[in-house]
Amino acid sequence: MIFRFEVLGLFISYFLLCLYVFNTNIKKKNIFYKSLLICCFVSQLFYLISFVFLNINNIILSKLFIRFTLSSLLIFITMLFGYIYSKHLSIKYSMKESIIFSKSKTMFISLLAISILFSLYLFTANFDIIDSFIVSGDVTRYVYLYSLFFIIISFLFMIFNVFKLNKKMYLSLYVPVGISLFLIILQSGLYKAGFVVSGYSFIVLYIYVMLENPDVNLIEHLRVAKISAETDNEKKSKFLEKLSREIRTPISTIDGFSQVILNEKNIDNIKEDARDIRIASTNLVDLINGIMDISMIESGKMEIKNRDYDTLEMLENISSVAKNLINKEKIKFNVSYGENIPKVLNGDSEKIKRVLLNLLSNASQYTEKGEINFKVTAVNNGNICRLIMSVSDTGKGIPKEEMNNIFHKYDSVNNKNGNGLGLAIASNLLDLMNGKIDVDSVVGEGSTFTITIDQKVISNESITLSNEDKGEIKTFDASGKRIIIVDDNKLNLKVASKLLIPYGVEVVMADSGEEFLDLMGKDHNFDLVLMDDMMPKMSGTETLDTFRKIERIDGYNIPVVVLTANAVSGMKDKYLDKGFEDYLAKPIDKFELNRILKKYLKR
Repeated sequence: MIFRFEVLGLFISYFLLCLYVFNTNIKKKNIFYKSLLICCFVSQLFYLISFVFLNINNIILSKLFIRFTLSSLLIFITMLFGYIYSKHLSIKYSMKESIIFSKSKTMFISLLAISILFSLYLFTANFDIIDSFIVSGDVTRYVYLYSLFFIIISFLFMIFNVFKLNKKMYLSLYVPVGISLFLIILQSGLYKAGFVVSGYSFIVLYIYVMLENPDVNLIEHLRVAKISAETDNEKKSKFLEKLSREIRTPISTIDGFSQVILNEKNIDNIKEDARDIRIASTNLVDLINGIMDISMIESGKMEIKNRDYDTLEMLENISSVAKNLINKEKIKFNVSYGENIPKVLNGDSEKIKRVLLNLLSNASQYTEKGEINFKVTAVNNGNICRLIMSVSDTGKGIPKEEMNNIFHKYDSVNNKNGNGLGLAIASNLLDLMNGKIDVDSVVGEGSTFTITIDQKVISNESITLSNEDKGEIKTFDASGKRIIIVDDNKLNLKVASKLLIPYGVEVVMADSGEEFLDLMGKDHNFDLVLMDDMMPKMSGTETLDTFRKIERIDGYNIPVVVLTANAVSGMKDKYLDKGFEDYLAKPIDKFELNRILKKYLKR
């Protein structure tokens, strides 16, 4: 006779599984709770099948399904810890669904692999089935110890994060873990698998009623949203007020020095004022890019695209741009690289560059004198390289009471220390790449930001450092080379052509995609094309598509580099996917321009 208690448990778990999976009102289904439901239903189904085989005296198949049952239990108890972890993420990264999903998925795969690996032992260990279908032997003790371990881990995790979880959720999570402990204690004395398996169905029922029910979720979501909205509205008002000042400051600087230059006759004074305009415009661009990056991250449109990249090229590009930002007269900039950094890695180098430039820009902006240090080391483990990159300064430091808020988009601008959006962006980008950032700061002495991120090793050969000063542009003679610039803005054409003067190249300009195609139809003897994308009538992307068709027919190939003000994170990859060979953002950075000219004119 089949146990009525087990049949009841099977019915409950099946009903919950159908209710949860097919309920369209639950928008964001928790992957861990779904796995708990599946494990609970499968384990009870396997148990009842094993009972049927035992009653027809097929001991071999009965024992096989008992092993499947116990394996499901191991996975269940592991996923219970994962569920607690997911609830912690939902509080820590409230309203950041992409980050919660990414971290939950990573943890789910890890826990599933661990539980399956440990379950393999169950198919080799011995056990006996005695009266009343009680299982005894090494298998039961193994399941008991494994389950006890994860229950203890779950309790410890909740204790250490008690202040990060709200009180109601903390108590709700305490109950299923407590029931699991109670069932394991019973199992250790009775070794009756069926009772324990059926007991888990009441755990998933409790979780559904208290935490996963769509009505409960809606109420909790509204409660969190209300508190978050009230807090953010207050911070947003201060944020916008401070942001308007932040934007007006560089604009006023640019406007003021531009008027001074118009009336200035001393060339040295003009150059000094021009440098100040350059610094102010860079700060303005960084601020605007920061706002765009934050918007993309929070809307879930920021994508991580991993590609192979030259590590030294990335690091030297970062240090070159940083040297251009830092006031060399008052601040010394030191760069050091470890000896075991792999030459070629795989990852999103553009996002890493963005993170580091935000940190370096932040350091230069709030350090009046002294030095800024950029240090990179690596710890290699097989085909994984852990990059450890730090930015330290001798600035004013960050007070302890503000330390927890510097990575929040509103608090980062509102805090008295004055740190901008760069820190919030760096933190969010690192979360997307499964990296982390640590900060150590002493008021009056300075701050050190350390980021750690794992990258896949493509080439084990270490980087080779050159003696060239990467803080200065090393132009080269490109006489005889021809470049065509395509842009609908005449001022942009003028700026780009003037930046190319030191290289001695012949420059031809076109103010539309149509004019460019007409010029190429008459003379296609060019070595490089710099093309704007956002042009009226015919965009740069549309122009490129037409141009490539003409190239294939006429049998020539000219590299086309997109020249665009669309410089938010992730756009480079999108333009490369559309067929452009490279990417140059506006306003044009002379280091980036030099890199592109070296790459395409020297080959």
